[in-house]
Amino acid sequence: MNPFRSYELYTCLNLHFKGSYDAFKYNFKTRVNLQSYEKRRDKYFFAKFANKFNNENDLINFYVSNFISGVKWIGECNEERYVEWQKRNESLKYLVKQDLHTILDTCDSLQNAFKVENSQVPKIISLYQREEISVETLCLFERYLKFIEKKDSQIGDTIMWPDLKIAITKYEPFIKFDSASFNSLLRSVFQC
Repeated sequence: MNPFRSYELYTCLNLHFKGSYDAFKYNFKTRVNLQSYEKRRDKYFFAKFANKFNNENDLINFYVSNFISGVKWIGECNEERYVEWQKRNESLKYLVKQDLHTILDTCDSLQNAFKVENSQVPKIISLYQREEISVETLCLFERYLKFIEKKDSQIGDTIMWPDLKIAITKYEPFIKFDSASFNSLLRSVFQC
């Protein structure tokens, strides 16, 4: 891993999470050049992370874990967020099951969790905003139920919802979880 590739990955993922770029479509490549990299005052961080992560996938996951936590600048990236992200992803099945129980306890049914009333975000989004469920669970619901597409036009929030919608849709491809496991968890918790 070299510092310039670290910079390219960071730039690519930064654009991806802003919503204007699809990192998967362009194979994690951007039009950045060595001259733009050399002009940056924060080159140290790219070199530091390139040395820390020898594997490109690990560096991508490191950047993703920081971006999904709200980091806006390379100097704010840290390994604690990455370790927390790894823990969540290693125990994803358990985490999703716990989140589904929280949704059931709060909303009584899956249908109520996604109901939009008075142009307010659905209860499932409120649970996430109160940190009662994880963003990974929201991403899985988006992957398998496409709730954002169905509910977006009904939601009147123009302050927090647009950014959250982008975060969910852009983070979703990074979640490794198969549909059979998700359906099995849904059936076991909601007795579908």
